[in-house]
Formats: sequence, structure tokens, C-alpha cells
Amino acid sequence: MESVRANWITGLAVLVGVFLVLLAFALGVSDSSENDLSSGVQILLAIFVVGAPGLTLLGGLWNLRSARYSRIVSYVGIVIGLIATALWFWMLLPPVAAVVVLWFGVIRGGLARELTIA
Repeated sequence: MESVRANWITGLAVLVGVFLVLLAFALGVSDSSENDLSSGVQILLAIFVVGAPGLTLLGGLWNLRSARYSRIVSYVGIVIGLIATALWFWMLLPPVAAVVVLWFGVIRGGLARELTIA
């Protein structure tokens, strides 16, 4: 229970990233029964506008954990994913989670403390 309490920001950030990837999948497959050009464009928009920031968020967390690149590179990927989540403001919970991760994880440095290899 102690590790869950200590690593809650990382878990919330992973949930936000998974939310974006699943949202991209859901947007891509919804109304895909039509075989016209608008269906293909919708799938591409879902992948690039929603899915790519979700993958950059998860990739930024992974880079921060593995320390392959600098923290700035990792934080840029994380912030891109969090901003993309905040744009879904009418869903309420995902943007609130994104703002919480942005404040406690990025600005106050919680992700760097949780994901630093000892």
C-alpha cells in the first residue's frame, strides 16, 4: 500500500495516456461502416490528433523512467499528452486528471521523483 501511495502521480499519468489511446481507437472505429473518403479521414484524424499525444505521453513517462534522454525531452512528451487531454474539457474527469498530473507531476516535479531509478 505504501508504493501505491507514493506513486499515485505516475499511475494517474498512465491512466490519462491510456485514456487518449482508447479514445483514439473509439473515434477511429465509430461510424466506420461507410466506405467513403470521410470515414478514412476520420480514422486518420483520430489517430493523429488524439492517439499520437497519448502515445507521446506514455513515451515520455517511459523515457523519464529509463533515463535515455534528458528530462526536458520527457517532459515535453508528457505535456503534449496532457494538453491534448485538457482539450476534452466537456468530459470533466480526464481534463481534471490532466491538470492534476501537470501540476503535481510536472511543475512540482513529482514524476521525476517517482520515476527516478535509485
